[in-house]
Amino acid sequence: MASLELRNVVKRYKSQTVLDNLSLSVADGETLVLFGPSGAGKTVLLRLVAGVIDPDEGKIFIGGEDMTDLDAEFRGVGMAFQNFALFPHMTAFDNIATPLQAKRSSQSAMKAGVESVAKLLKIGHVLSHKPRALSNGQKQRTALARA
Repeated sequence: MASLELRNVVKRYKSQTVLDNLSLSVADGETLVLFGPSGAGKTVLLRLVAGVIDPDEGKIFIGGEDMTDLDAEFRGVGMAFQNFALFPHMTAFDNIATPLQAKRSSQSAMKAGVESVAKLLKIGHVLSHKPRALSNGQKQRTALARA
């Protein structure tokens, strides 16, 4: 994990300010929990950090590097959504391997990467299963592994 710092981040949609001058710092190894009511800006904040959307003002630093203008694919950040978004016709292994295939990783690198993250998330025993055969917890961890 790398450190995360947001400095004076502002995000607006039309005339509504969703995040107003947000500054926060999360040290390497720390855990941050975001909670709040619907519409509070939690998902907007995650999308900003991941690079899916850009801030209107402010800076975003990951590992001490300014990532504000860097495209999402170069940030090394992944997002796993609440609804899991797994491909139902693919096994857990294939779902996890999808981003590695998009990066054109070798078969051996892909296999090693999938098996490594599956071991970490304790889902190695379900890699051959399709999503319909997974528990909700296994689906969530599979989606997280893919992110």
